[in-house]
Formats: sequence, C-alpha cells, structure tokens
Amino acid sequence: LETDVIPILDSILDRENHSLKHLQFPYIWRKELDSFDRNLLGCEREIQTGYFARFLQKYNETDYQQSIRCQNCNTNCRELLSICREDERKYFGTQHFTCYDCLSHYCYNCSDEDAQFYLNFCDLCDKFRCKYC
Repeated sequence: LETDVIPILDSILDRENHSLKHLQFPYIWRKELDSFDRNLLGCEREIQTGYFARFLQKYNETDYQQSIRCQNCNTNCRELLSICREDERKYFGTQHFTCYDCLSHYCYNCSDEDAQFYLNFCDLCDKFRCKYC
C-alpha cells in the first residue's frame, strides 16, 4: 500500500547525500494517479493519491534527478527538448531517461547508426530499457 511505502521513501529523500536513483512504482499506483489528475476518483482515494503525487514531485526535484546526463551525448536530459512527450499516458509516473536494468541514462533524441533510439519503452514490462539490455 502506497501509504506505507511512500513515507519510507520520503524519509530517504530527506537525508543529505541519499543514494536513491531509480524508482519503479506499480502500474496501479501510476494509473490511479493519472486518473486522479483527470478528477475521476472519489474523495477517499484522492488523499492517498495526492500524497503519492507530492512525493513524485519531490523526487523529480532532487539534485540527482535534475542533473541526469545522457551517456551518449552528455546533454542534461531535463534541459533537452525531447521527441518523447512527458505527458503520454503510458509513461505517466515512470522514471524517465534511465534504463531499468543497468541504470544508464539516455536522452530521447539520441539514436545509433541504424536510427534506433538508445532508450525504448517496453509495453510488456512497463519499463524503459536501453538497447544494450
């Protein structure tokens, strides 16, 4: 239950020099957060989901998340205009710019010599993976 897990993660973020670098939340939490943002949920669920939304915002504002650099082009991924829209529903609440397996960072504009992007979203497992994993 997110009301049990989020306070623990929140306390980690409050520590100086924490090492929290990647989060993968259950699809049901992200789906409900997306629904909450479109005002489709009842009051009881809004309280819990609002807590989750505030945590996501806090996590995304950490120094580490704001300074993610592409392993290929060394550009700050947060400052780059991406062809992958952040508001696409299937990516909602996922960890952007990061391979789930190796934790390497890639912007959404870099592609290899075969025009294949370094980072792709797997619809089957609901995670971003780099071309090497």
